[in-house]
Amino acid sequence: MKKLFFTTLTIILLGITPSIAQFQIIPQLGLNLTRSTLKPSDIIRTKGAYGVTVGCDFRIGKRFYLQPGAYFLTSRTVYLVDKISSTTTTRVPVDRYLAGVKLWGGFKIINAKNLKLRIALGPSYDFYLKTNLHDDLNFSQSDFNNGSFNVDGNLGLDFWRISLDAAYTFGLSKTFSSDYLSQKPKYQRFTVTLGFIIGRLSKKII
Repeated sequence: MKKLFFTTLTIILLGITPSIAQFQIIPQLGLNLTRSTLKPSDIIRTKGAYGVTVGCDFRIGKRFYLQPGAYFLTSRTVYLVDKISSTTTTRVPVDRYLAGVKLWGGFKIINAKNLKLRIALGPSYDFYLKTNLHDDLNFSQSDFNNGSFNVDGNLGLDFWRISLDAAYTFGLSKTFSSDYLSQKPKYQRFTVTLGFIIGRLSKKII
């Protein structure tokens, strides 16, 4: 039994060592566009706005790979509130500052030494650090949830050590801690980042 255990352990280690040897660190900087799934009503609707994303990913593997990462970003959602007593519309920006973690699994469709085309999918979680309300929308920071579980889809391109990623994040958690306007809106986010790959570049097309 002990011999079988060590034999199995050796096979597992030999199997994962080549993937672990392909380890890369990728600091990133980019822009995001955040919008809400809040459906337009007679008095309120939303529109997306741009924010900044800073993060660092760790890519482990060859053609198939894991990509955990952490990020910090600012996001803005603009609420357009129609005044019932007049024909004017009030533009109310809501800024949120958040940190997050993710774990993607990916596949390199093209895996040449200096050119790679990648797809990835995986979960992420946003920790909301601060919310700035720029006007009175009849709710406060306590009305927002403190975090959000998400599902991310990503399309990436590596050229030499330059990494370009376009990711779509679909929030699974409600934006508000209680129902607002009889709806349960969630956040959606589109992010484009540019990164620099630190680590060994694969030499084989496998």
